[in-house]
This record gives sequence, structure tokens and C-alpha cells, in this order.
Amino acid sequence: MAFMRLIVHEDVLRTELAELRDVARSIHSASEYLPEGGPEQTKLRLAVYLAWVRLRVPVVQRNTVVVFAIVLAALSMIAVVASGAAVVAAWVDVMSFAVVECAAMGVGTVVNRRRDIRIALRSPRSLLWGATFAVPFLFAGTVLLLIATAVMAWAAGVLWVHLAADQRPVAAVGVLFGYFLGLGAQKWMLVWIRAFNHRYRYADRERPLDVALYRLFFITARCYQLAPRWWYPRALHQARTYLDDLAADLRRASVVHRRTTLADWAIRRQGCRDGAALAELVERHRLALARVRTRSEYLRICDSLLSGVHSLATDDLEELLAHQMAEPFVPRASRLLRRFIPALILLAAAFLVPVLPGVNGQTGEGVRWLLLMTALLSLVPSHDLTSGTVRTALDRALFSQGKP
Repeated sequence: MAFMRLIVHEDVLRTELAELRDVARSIHSASEYLPEGGPEQTKLRLAVYLAWVRLRVPVVQRNTVVVFAIVLAALSMIAVVASGAAVVAAWVDVMSFAVVECAAMGVGTVVNRRRDIRIALRSPRSLLWGATFAVPFLFAGTVLLLIATAVMAWAAGVLWVHLAADQRPVAAVGVLFGYFLGLGAQKWMLVWIRAFNHRYRYADRERPLDVALYRLFFITARCYQLAPRWWYPRALHQARTYLDDLAADLRRASVVHRRTTLADWAIRRQGCRDGAALAELVERHRLALARVRTRSEYLRICDSLLSGVHSLATDDLEELLAHQMAEPFVPRASRLLRRFIPALILLAAAFLVPVLPGVNGQTGEGVRWLLLMTALLSLVPSHDLTSGTVRTALDRALFSQGKP
């Protein structure tokens, strides 16, 4: 009940209605850049708007996610600071180093979130969070951050004066580390927000192409809007970035994963292939934008994107996938594993080969350094010489024992 008293339902409803009106207005404004009009454009706007309505998340739920993300981001940053202090325990006093590092982290966080802090202090109601429990939480968190940063900065100054001369260089490294850690406060928050959203945001939204329709509609409208400046590298780069983000989302196929279990690996693999097929179409347009030479070519690409929007709006996937040439989908974990397997093999060999029976200490140490350097070089794109390097190192290590 105490939690519910923090929520003003009339203000939440007002915020929800304002958001509905703003999205409808933005969809109408974007559709004005499209070349067609009349009833077809009205149907398209309605289809895009309904797709967004199915995707939207209530204000209270979004604010809950953001509040938990802020708390977990702060705790994780403090954990990193504590880990850094534990590492340098042999060179400097742990408590002094932690206080100095936390002060620097607070200063970096204030610098990173200075705009939000200024808004929260001047007019909390102007935030886009809505009038829910998030507004008092943000205001209280902002005040607490400023007070804690000021107190820790004062304590850090006092401790810095009492540090020995040989400890100050290590403490200076901690200051830089904490400051840059605080500058990344927004990225820490985004990590947790994405983690929560991946688990809860689309849990009850089982239309996997609503996101594609909504985002591709705005991307297409933006491409038409940039048509008068189609030759500007910045305009082309912006359009290609939007398409690249959309292709990455289509490859995830998270809806298929929620409908199945780990035992349905064949179905999941087919779902990934379907997502890869749609992503391949988007990638093809992204690459075409990089090679565009004339205005007519650019407009043909825009028209092709618009036809894809219509196909998604009418659920006509056969027309959309008629000419796709998708490559086999490879999960990100598999790609990373393939990338690092040679280095891991060489790293294991660096620790195993020198301790093999019959390998003396001097030769084994040389082999270890050789394999460690080869493991580092294997991370650089080059020919795969892992197996040959391991065989050569073994031959050298074993052959050296045969010499008098």
C-alpha cells in the first residue's frame, strides 16, 4: 500500500495519454515524407501505430526497470571499486585508496549525469519519467549523490595529504580509474536496463515483426527525408546505422526462444534462420546505400524499403522473402568461441608443455614465452598457424633433451 501511495494515478494516466498522442503525431509527421498518400497511407499509419501500441510498455513498469537499473549500476560500480582496492592492497592502504577512488567515481558520475542532475534539481516534474515513485527516487538519489560525492571528496583530500610519497602514484591511478568509471555511469545503467528488458519487456508481446514494422517505417521515412542531401556522407552513414541496428535485432529471434525450450533446438535454429533471412534483406539495402551513385539509385533503394514496410504491414512475408539469400545464422557465442579457440589452445599449451616429463626448465620457459606470444598474435586476423606452432614448440622442447 505504501508503494501504491507513491503513484499518482491521474498523473500516470495523463502521461500515458500524452505519450499516445506524441507517437501518433510522430507517425503522421514521418508519413508526410513518403511519396504516396490517400487511403493507403492512412492504413499504413494505422498499422504502424497499432504495432507500437502492442510493443509499448506502461510508464510504471518502465520506471521500475530504470530504478532497479540505477541501484544495480551503483552497486556494481562500487563492487568494481572494491576489487580495484583489493588488487593494490600490497602498495597502498586499502581504505584510503577506496575512499579516493570512490570520490573520483562520484565526480565522474556527476559530470556524466550533469544534465539529468540539473533537471532533477530545478524541476523534477519536467522529467519524462511521469509522476510516479521514480520522481521522488530520482530527486532523493540526486541529492544523495551530490552529498556523498562532496563528503568523499573532502575525505579523499585529507587522506591524500597523509599518504606517503611512494603511495601517491598508485592513488593517482585509482583517481583516474574511478573518474573514468564514473564517466561510464550511463553505460552501466544501460547494461542493466537491457538485461531487465530482455527478460520482461516483451514477455507478453508475441508478434515478432511489430518491432521491424515500427522501426523500418521510421527508417524509410528518414531515408526519404534525406533524399535532397543523398550525397552527404553523414546522411548516408546515419541511414546505414539505422539499418544495421534493425538487422541486429532481427537476427536475435527472441520470440521463438520464448515459445520453445532448449530441447527444441531444431525449431530454434530454424527461427534463427528466418530472422537471418529478414536481416539479410536489411543488410543488402545497407550495403546498397554505401554504393549509391545517383539520386535515382537512392530513390530506388527508398522505394524498396517502402515496399518492405507495406509487406510487413499486410503480413505478406512471401513477397518480402521472395528474393532473400540469407547466409546460415551463426550465434554470437559461437562466433566468439571460434575467434578465441586458437588463443585458448595456445594458452593451455603454454602451461602444459613446459611441465611435461623430459623438458628441462630453461627450454620449457622459452617454449612457454613462445606460445604465449603466439597466443596473442593469433587474436590478430591472419592465417591459422596454431597447430603448426604447437608442433614446432613440442619438437624444440623434446629435441633439446636429446642434445648432450
